[in-house]
Amino acid sequence: MSLNYNLQNIADGVVEEDSTLTEAMIFLTMHIGWGEITEQNAAQWYARVHVWEQTYGTMLRVVDEGNLDHLSPRPITPEDVRKFIGLTTNVFGRSGAKQESDAAFNKRLMKFALENAAAAYQKAVG
Repeated sequence: MSLNYNLQNIADGVVEEDSTLTEAMIFLTMHIGWGEITEQNAAQWYARVHVWEQTYGTMLRVVDEGNLDHLSPRPITPEDVRKFIGLTTNVFGRSGAKQESDAAFNKRLMKFALENAAAAYQKAVG
């Protein structure tokens, strides 16, 4: 299934300001299991992104000043989320709800974190 998105309800100029951020916000809807950003859910939407980034790493990178060969992580900020209020996509939770439940989201992140930790342990001890 394709990822469809609608940027028409986002404040003027936001999309043109940073196309890389726009693309990241669209794809993050899949990663966090929540296909829209509204005034009512912006804080929770950000919280999911923040936890997702803590688990998987940031989607965005920026070039370090003075070292063009090095990229630093660039986390999504609350201000970024506020800019994209109005973004909608066709991402829905597994049950068809407008969002993946908190329990399902948490379970998915915990599973990845535990698998990653176990793999790191195996790599360290051989």
